[in-house]
Amino acid sequence: MKKRLLAFLVMIVLAGLAFVPAAVAAPPIPVSGDLTITAVGDWVFEKNAGGNEFWSGEEVTFGDGWSGGISGSSVDYFRCVFHRNGVIQGFFTFYFTGTVLGSDLGTLVIEMSLITTGAGRWMGSWVIKSAAGGLAGLHGEGKACIDMNPMVSYSGKVHWK
Repeated sequence: MKKRLLAFLVMIVLAGLAFVPAAVAAPPIPVSGDLTITAVGDWVFEKNAGGNEFWSGEEVTFGDGWSGGISGSSVDYFRCVFHRNGVIQGFFTFYFTGTVLGSDLGTLVIEMSLITTGAGRWMGSWVIKSAAGGLAGLHGEGKACIDMNPMVSYSGKVHWK
């Protein structure tokens, strides 16, 4: 009797699990556009180590600094490493306010890293680290590029969870 009761309970639990809905994210949506920095704060020299220079600073975008799928303005803080071999790495944290693909107004924290070998072309990637307001639940990542001008071109995919 106990074995039948146990088998019956196990079947009920397994049957119940079959009807638990899976958490499904919306399909990824392509985004692309440009980011134009409109004001650069002071660059601050941090240190020199092993022939490499470390700098930090702040930049601001106003109005439509971000255009395209991601549209709005931001303040970003950055760190740059000027390597003695000529390679430059930049690490940026953007505090963004705006919309994505026509959404309600919200905020994002976007991290971007870029690297160059000194030929004027910067390549890298970006990722959304957090989202709030009308952008709550937004996730995304992609590529970024600068070709010898202060405008960053970005592309990638976003989705809401």
